[in-house]
Amino acid sequence: MAHDDRQPPRLDDWCVVEATDGARHLVGQVWGHLRIIDGRTVITSPMIWITEDRTAARTLNTLYVLGRALGDGRP
Repeated sequence: MAHDDRQPPRLDDWCVVEATDGARHLVGQVWGHLRIIDGRTVITSPMIWITEDRTAARTLNTLYVLGRALGDGRP
């Protein structure tokens, strides 16, 4: 089995948004994603966790490295 050396995609200019169902998502510009063009603004699948120092977050589908936030990044 081949080892995957790719880094997780990065979100810049990101913030957390809350959907009408209460799920929290990240919105931001993505870089290094396998299926999304660099620099596109995306809304992620629901967020599972975010590190206390706000440098990484896990969504249902992807682990992201978090770059610069918009403001404090909070909803």
